[in-house]
Formats: sequence, C-alpha cells, structure tokens
Amino acid sequence: MAFYEDYDLDEEQVLARRQPAFPKITGLYFLIKGTTTVYVGQSTDIYARIAQHNRDVFKEFDSFSILECPAEYLTPLEAHYIYKFNPPLNSSLPSNERYKSFLQLQKILGVPARVLKLWMKHKGIEYSRDGYYLLSDFADFTDFLDWMAKQYPHISANQCSISYLKEYLGEVKKKRQSGPTRAST
Repeated sequence: MAFYEDYDLDEEQVLARRQPAFPKITGLYFLIKGTTTVYVGQSTDIYARIAQHNRDVFKEFDSFSILECPAEYLTPLEAHYIYKFNPPLNSSLPSNERYKSFLQLQKILGVPARVLKLWMKHKGIEYSRDGYYLLSDFADFTDFLDWMAKQYPHISANQCSISYLKEYLGEVKKKRQSGPTRAST
C-alpha cells in the first residue's frame, strides 16, 4: 500500500499543517440553495450559527454567503435583505421602522385592505399576504387622505371605498397630462 507513504504524517507534520479555527465573525449570512437565497440571518458568531442551521432538517441549503458588518447594523440590514430577497425560509421580519407588514400598513394608514391593495397596484407594488413593504413607498398616500378629507369630510379613512381612490387617481392623472400651467404675459 504505497499511497500510505504519501499520507503517513507524524504529529509534528500534522501540527505544521494546522489551520486557525473558524474566526468569530459578526454580520449577516445568506443560506443558498442552487441559485436562490432561501434564508437571511444575523449573528455575532456566523460559523456557529450556520452549523446550527446545518443540523435543522427544515433548512435545506447547499452553500452560504457572509456579509461582515458591525453589530449595530445587524437588524436593519437583515430586514433590508429579507425585504429585498423575500427568502422562503424566513417567516418574519425583524422589528424595523423602515418596513411594515400589510396589516401594519393598513393600521397606520387607517384604510380598508381593498383600498390599500388598489393603491399598491397603482404604485406597482406587488402584494403578498406575508410580504413586507417599505414604509417610504406609501409616503404619498397621505396626499390621497388629505384629498379625501377635503372632498368627503363626512367620510373617515377607514370608510373609504375604492371609488374614492379611483376618483383621486383620475384627478392626479389629468393633472399630470395637462402639465404645469404657464402664467400669461
């Protein structure tokens, strides 16, 4: 068995080949299956956390990626990437002021779900029952609420119907098409 000669090391040779232990890294990690990010997580000891995921039979992945960052950035960055990639194994979004669930948006804006869904369609925002949305994408929704308060002062936002929103969007479209008016000289 000649191949043993090539691989027969004494202890001094083994020690000479030693590698450092996995470094303790703080940051985000992305579990990947094929070409899809299936999970986004954060840890102050990423390699240990990935080892835990590797033992979880419900988290199937074949590779991972790491993004080192300071601990104070972990939660906002994790929320950002969960929102951005919508990985199937993440069931919730960390608490973050920039992102809200559909139910949270509905509560903040005080309108029925059907009105909010129509607004999202108008803005090109894809609705997902379990999705999270950038709160800033809804900043101009207050323009609609202000318009409605002027046009229909007896109707509260939570009583708003789709017809009111369609009327508002029609007016916005007309204003855009007519463009800015010029003062006559």
